[in-house]
Amino acid sequence: SSYANPLSAWNLGSETGETSEGIAVSYTSPGTVQLNTGPSIPQPLWNSTPGGNIGQATFSGSLSPSNAFIFFTPGSHFDVNNASWAPTQTASTVSYVLPPGTYTVDAMMSDYTPIQTTATVASGGHAALNFAMQQNSAEGVYAPLFAWNNAQLAAISTGGAGTVAAPYTIVNNPAPGGLNAVFGQFNDYLYPVFPGVLVADTTAYVSLNNPSLLGVTYQSGYSAALQFYGLPLTNNLQFQIVDASHVSIWNARGISGWFFLDDYGPTGFLPLANVVIWGGTQDLVGGSTFASQGSSLVLAGVNASAPTGNIVWGNTFVDSAALTPTMYPGNGAVNGRPFGIFAFESGDLIYNNWVGTTITAYAPNYNMFFGSPQLNAENWNLSLVEPASHVMIFNGYSLTGSIVGGAWQGG
Repeated sequence: SSYANPLSAWNLGSETGETSEGIAVSYTSPGTVQLNTGPSIPQPLWNSTPGGNIGQATFSGSLSPSNAFIFFTPGSHFDVNNASWAPTQTASTVSYVLPPGTYTVDAMMSDYTPIQTTATVASGGHAALNFAMQQNSAEGVYAPLFAWNNAQLAAISTGGAGTVAAPYTIVNNPAPGGLNAVFGQFNDYLYPVFPGVLVADTTAYVSLNNPSLLGVTYQSGYSAALQFYGLPLTNNLQFQIVDASHVSIWNARGISGWFFLDDYGPTGFLPLANVVIWGGTQDLVGGSTFASQGSSLVLAGVNASAPTGNIVWGNTFVDSAALTPTMYPGNGAVNGRPFGIFAFESGDLIYNNWVGTTITAYAPNYNMFFGSPQLNAENWNLSLVEPASHVMIFNGYSLTGSIVGGAWQGG
């Protein structure tokens, strides 16, 4: 047997159980395609449309701040229902290779004025993308807040120097209309594409104090699927802290959000939660309230022996009032959930919380990343009995008092 090139093709395929975003497809010879970082725009290729979209056009230039978002739409008008995300780098340059044609490109960043441009590029041609975004607090938080390194934190902060005495204070300025609908995207199995906050590979001190709960209204193209599964047209996006240290989520009110029942996977333990701390160390979740629609908090590390030192303190976890099978039958929480705390690592201190969810806390004995056996031994209380007046300083925050108004800290 041997492989044979298809007589005609599109740049997307059939269901395999995996999915991707941010991959651009182009070609110069039928039968061989080139994959590059760029927008995943569904397009016909050879023998599937006149001309087959053959050829390659380059779009490149500068982007400042470097953690802004870029979206492409085919044609001369930006269409939120057909917009595709083009990943950006940590450096202030971008470069994408696409089939030739006309594209409208939007650059977006919270608290910055968005920029839009349209370019028509023939095969072998080049269009310059130079986005120097201007800060404008009147825009509010209309895009997720991403930082992939320490250098990008300042652009999503209102101040700070990244020290324990002066942490970066992440912007908390909700846009009147919530997040732009372009961020309400799913891939296979209604799995969310974008978190609302992503802090990754940082070591500077970061404070999300009373953070905005980043709500989104889903695009009209998803309406039929959401209605079929009995899911709402709105949601709150996740907080994700990935391989980052000294990040504090403090005094967040009403953290919530739903996930489609199939997204939890066959074992129900995929890393889905309203707050995910993945490989984080010395991070704090404190003084916040959670209304669980399935999974509130996941703590997970790749290396079981690596010290984590995260603290979960003074939080309240309850079931969301929205959770009834007749309201949201497609929400995984109606089948045995909702959870409060998932702990897939060791070395965290989890105490002085009120956990009133259907399933309170769970520390399964395996590694979430590898699926291999692992003893997850968290500290679920202080090592000594301490009075309510006892004070612990962590990431610059004072942890003191009793969540239940008692004389002692703990629980």
